[in-house]
Amino acid sequence: MSVDPPPAFVASDITARFSGLGGALDDRVLNKGGDIGANEIVTSLLYNFAPDADRIIIGPPGTPSGQWALYYPFYLLNTHPVQTVVNVKIWIYRAMSDPNLALAIGFDPAGKNGVAQTIPNQTIAPTGVTFVSPFTEVSTTVLNIPVFAAGDKQCIWIKQYGNKGIASIPQVSYGLKCSFQRLVENVGPVV
Repeated sequence: MSVDPPPAFVASDITARFSGLGGALDDRVLNKGGDIGANEIVTSLLYNFAPDADRIIIGPPGTPSGQWALYYPFYLLNTHPVQTVVNVKIWIYRAMSDPNLALAIGFDPAGKNGVAQTIPNQTIAPTGVTFVSPFTEVSTTVLNIPVFAAGDKQCIWIKQYGNKGIASIPQVSYGLKCSFQRLVENVGPVV
């Protein structure tokens, strides 16, 4: 009796999805947490999937100094039926181009395979998330998942923030990236 081998692993088996509340680019303002949703983020993997800040959030020009912030989650997911990957790293590979804007990322405290908290609105910071801004894969603050088995999910929050009262509202533009190593199974001879 022969057993069919599992499907070949491809890089796209590690994917990103919105939470269950927010479902697509046209309703991403609903993306405020909760469990993983079915809708994949297919914008060159994690590229500009959060909406831009508006004048209400930033404040009118001349507003006293301070910062505004918006928070959005996404889930990283291993969709392969059997393959485990290791040493998953997530970082900011394309920072905001405007000096009035910045980006940070952090794991939800629910941990791997947990259900992320839900925030009341995008201006309320998720509780217990430590935000960092790693800009290279070798940064000491890079987010790392040591073992990411088939079916594993991990919620990652994005904090996009900037200075209040800036004269013009730039378009938000950024990119995140992940890398991983595939475990190579030690397979004996085929008979």
